Amino acid sequence: MTDEHGRVVDVDLVTDPQRADLTVEAFDAWRINGFLSSDRQGRMAADDLDVACAQLAACGELRVVGEGRWFALPSSVDG
Repeated sequence: MTDEHGRVVDVDLVTDPQRADLTVEAFDAWRINGFLSSDRQGRMAADDLDVACAQLAACGELRVVGEGRWFALPSSVDG
């Protein structure tokens, strides 16, 4: 996918663990780093990105989907 500024946003379709009949657009630390490097923001350590995503999930800004530290937006469960 491409955002409104033309930057590439890489996501994968992952089966939602809460609803097996639903797939969601999910991302992981590797995909976030790809996005950051495409905008010349630089890279971050994958562990730091995982921690940041886990913190956002803990406060409801993201949610964990699937195994392997996949994350999705909370609204992606609507469907």
